[in-house]
Amino acid sequence: MSVRVRWASACFAGVLLSQVPAIRANDPTSMSPPSRDTSLATQLLGTWRLVAVTEEEDARVMDSPDYGPNPAGYLMYDSTGHVCAQLIDTSRPTWSDEDFPTPDEALSAIMGFGGYCGRYEVHADEHYVVHFPKVAIAPNWIGQAYQRTFELSGDRLELRSAARRVSDGSPVTHILTWTRVK
Repeated sequence: MSVRVRWASACFAGVLLSQVPAIRANDPTSMSPPSRDTSLATQLLGTWRLVAVTEEEDARVMDSPDYGPNPAGYLMYDSTGHVCAQLIDTSRPTWSDEDFPTPDEALSAIMGFGGYCGRYEVHADEHYVVHFPKVAIAPNWIGQAYQRTFELSGDRLELRSAARRVSDGSPVTHILTWTRVK
């Protein structure tokens, strides 16, 4: 079976960002700017480069099998309450044909990528941020609320997901470490 996929990262990111609706005043279902502590919310603004993706299970911390030991990615928070995140496993193989990957190459590209864009809210007093994807690589992420606890120290940001059960039933917490792009 032949799979034809054309990837253009810049276009993909542009499409994601263009899908995010505009903010409508006094509409609780619309996007709202970051909330609560303005100074902390302001510190989150900007572009962040991914340093590490790890998983914590039973007090053990290990590289994420989804993104490998050398992940790459960007996280962007803007002042209108929008967030965009894209992550890749840098060990994904290149395609033998730039325009026509094999089924295995296409699957590897998808399995080694994570991304979404939408809105966010900062809850500074409780030290968490909530992401609300409006577009995402995984259709099930759209319309969900993803709470991430955070630790911000200068130009270093650590986001922790809520623990979720993996296939063997054990709880796993994902930890994403970012550094501010200057």
